[in-house]
Amino acid sequence: MVLALATSIPGMLGLTPCIAQTSPTSPATEATASNAQGSSLNELYKRSLEHFSKGNFAEAASGLQEMLTQGASGNGMESLHFTLAAAWFNAREHAKALAAFSDYVKRYPEGARITDALLGLAQCQTKMGHKQAALASFQELSRKTTVGKERAVWMQAALLKDLGKEEDALKLLRASLPAVPQTEDQIQQACLLATLEASTGKVETALQLLHTVFQRLPNTDNPLQINGLALEVGDLLAKRKSLKEALRAYALVRQKDEIFTLQRSRLQILSRRHAGNLDAMRATPSRIPELQAANEALAASFEEGKKLLEQLEKGESLLRPLRMRQARVYQELGRFWESIVVLENLLQSPHPPDAREEILYGLCLNHAELKNADEQETLSLRYLKEFPSGKNREAVQWHLGNSRFQRADWAGAESVFAQIAARQSSGATTPITLILWAHSRFALGQFASAQEVYADYLKRYPKGEYAQEAGYRIALCHFFLGDYEKAHPALETFVKAHPHSVFAPDAFYRIAVCYQAANRPAEVVQRCAQWEKQFQGDALSAEVFSLWGDALAVMEKREEAAAAYERALTSAPSPEVLQYALFEANKQYQKLGLWAKSSRLLGDFLQNHPQHPSEVTAVYWLAKAMAKEGKTADAKQFLSEKIAASLRDRSRDAVEQLLSQLAQWCAKRPSPAAPPQSGNDASPYDPQEEFSRFLPKDSDANSPLAMGRIFFGRSELARYMRKPKEAIQWLDRIADEIPATALGAGLLAQVGDRLLERGESAKALSFYQELIRSFPKTELLDFAYNGIGQLALAEGQYAKALEAFDDAVGKAGATTKLKEVTLGKGKALLELGRTEEAKALFEQVGSTREWRGEATAESVFFLGEISFRKGDYPLAVQYFQRVFVAYQRYASLVARAYLRTADCFEKMGEPEKSLAHLRELVSREKLSALREADLARKRIEALQAQ
Repeated sequence: MVLALATSIPGMLGLTPCIAQTSPTSPATEATASNAQGSSLNELYKRSLEHFSKGNFAEAASGLQEMLTQGASGNGMESLHFTLAAAWFNAREHAKALAAFSDYVKRYPEGARITDALLGLAQCQTKMGHKQAALASFQELSRKTTVGKERAVWMQAALLKDLGKEEDALKLLRASLPAVPQTEDQIQQACLLATLEASTGKVETALQLLHTVFQRLPNTDNPLQINGLALEVGDLLAKRKSLKEALRAYALVRQKDEIFTLQRSRLQILSRRHAGNLDAMRATPSRIPELQAANEALAASFEEGKKLLEQLEKGESLLRPLRMRQARVYQELGRFWESIVVLENLLQSPHPPDAREEILYGLCLNHAELKNADEQETLSLRYLKEFPSGKNREAVQWHLGNSRFQRADWAGAESVFAQIAARQSSGATTPITLILWAHSRFALGQFASAQEVYADYLKRYPKGEYAQEAGYRIALCHFFLGDYEKAHPALETFVKAHPHSVFAPDAFYRIAVCYQAANRPAEVVQRCAQWEKQFQGDALSAEVFSLWGDALAVMEKREEAAAAYERALTSAPSPEVLQYALFEANKQYQKLGLWAKSSRLLGDFLQNHPQHPSEVTAVYWLAKAMAKEGKTADAKQFLSEKIAASLRDRSRDAVEQLLSQLAQWCAKRPSPAAPPQSGNDASPYDPQEEFSRFLPKDSDANSPLAMGRIFFGRSELARYMRKPKEAIQWLDRIADEIPATALGAGLLAQVGDRLLERGESAKALSFYQELIRSFPKTELLDFAYNGIGQLALAEGQYAKALEAFDDAVGKAGATTKLKEVTLGKGKALLELGRTEEAKALFEQVGSTREWRGEATAESVFFLGEISFRKGDYPLAVQYFQRVFVAYQRYASLVARAYLRTADCFEKMGEPEKSLAHLRELVSREKLSALREADLARKRIEALQAQ
């Protein structure tokens, strides 16, 4: 019996060679054995074909193998051997397929299917990992045939690439590939060559090949693969940092709908070709073998294309991975806004959760690079909320902390870095995390806890990048804690170990400050001189010269001190140091009575720093110096000009000081240049008229701010003329006629307090709030916080009051209102039940010499109140009696002390003594009209009725 079997073995359309499913043609038989045997073989053959056609390749191969065992022979044996090998290959029995293909090549070296057999042999070797043998087979195939050479070259090059022989693969493909690829195998060669050129840095060649392949996109059997090639080449270029070229590659990627249309169109073309071949077979029977083999190849391509179309329809669009790649490349190029636009569009589109995490992370990084703190904060918190265990959690949290640190949100940064440090014992960012955590605490004034973190850093990283700074900061923490006994030796140790450190100038300066704190001015002078010699020209020069001046001033070497301060003025200092040095130098000259030098100093300052925040204050002192030189008229005119120039400038809050000085001079008749002639009285002097003469013209005072300042000036004039009621009336006009939003810091502070006195709580609050909002850096900020605290106290909101008083100290320094703030804080603490803390503050107020007066009386009263609430009535009586004995000028407080004393005696069971104090209260003329006196009368009636 003779079997003539024909099969087709097309290659896979991917970059990894294989053999696709095959289907045999119908057989022709020739009997060479008994009829019975022939019948048996025919049945076996028929069943094998059925198995093959249904895809049961293992069963088909077993049947064909059985035919060989039973002795099948004849002209069809070549086809039988080839089909057996194809069946084993399609059944993925690569070892058996390898043996069968090898047998075919040995039996039929010039056989009709030798090309396909060598191809199958090489692919089996590849599948089994015999890459060198496969390479030899591909090379043999290239030499033996021209029909399958293109495919053999493609597969050989792919194998060379897998073996790490990219240069050999490149040479092979460059020699084989035509300028314009036409066939499917040539397109596959071009795809492989494009990836190889990209991976070896031949950027433009890779892009040119990519463009060429995409021009063939409508004609390829696998447009989906070509589309993915653009991503692959783009990724290779991005990896090599050819970022702009990577974007060009990504730009070629087609959308899913377009690829779907191309794939479906390609299937329609294959179907039409198949139908055309059937028509040709019917018309020309002699071409049946040729056309049937072609149709088998078309059918295999159609089936594979159909599967790819189904995969494409079910699979995800390339749009999201493409946009993510583009966003990353834009980010690497520093084109952060483009990256943000791409990612925000993705965020608004449907996407899976894992993609959302990556999108949010990318947005966080881009906004971090652009220092868009608010956006980064929002996105980071959003990421951490949605993905608390996300793979980028640490990075997002670190960037959040760093962003807060960069914008001086020390509390926010400290919180984030503390969380990271608690969770992360070690890692790439641990050292910088510890340092920024410590720096945040340092900036918050938490020096003791900052020291702990710096010490932890040094313990872990004794030779780390930030070890020197950590060591220095530990010494600084002692310094800022006021522990100079520890700070001084720590700083000395540091400068000895690191004399050329970037921190050395600051360390030497701090050492000098330690000597100043120890009241050793001679050592300060010595250290400052040493500092100048060693660090001349350093940015700290102004601070050092100012400190030098302070030490000389303590030693009462005033001219030398003034000279040191003047040196600070010429050392390009900060505005704060400039202001300090200027006025300290001026103070020394004034104490020496060197008014000409004071005038020269202040005049030079005004000429050299016309826009300095202290310009108006300098004008004030210069005018005083002029007056001391006997040039009062010139000083008045000078003040008048400067007042006019700054009257409408809201930021110049020292204008009120100039107006006050002008009012003081105008309130007093100036000394005559020469005595009046005998018999003639001096002409009458009108302070109001004199003051008006130096005020700005109406055209310069036609704004609410200017008007308010002029009202203030007239209030000051009335005060200097000893007309307190008139002075208050002018302040009330400011409160009633000028909106808070028009006033400067000085008037907001004073008028706010005046409204507080008037009991207009809501309006006073609006003035204080405007002061905080518009002048967050003014030295008068403590007026606002104190006022808010006093208002809260009056309303019984003690926690709010305590917070405001703390802000007055912590945020505003309480330079002006420290007495009121301390007393108010004590009251708030008392009402919150924190009596020991309150007692300490009242004792502080009572013992501060500079605060003697009503504040002292109040502190004594509240110390009595604390004793009363503790039930220690005898001690309370002592405090209350001190009030109405020693501080009789404060009527309301005295009346309250009488009432509280009466309460104490009632509590002690001594009603007669209680009654005696109540009668004394109502009998005193200055107290009898007070509300407390009315209360006393009612209580007297009640006690007498008992």
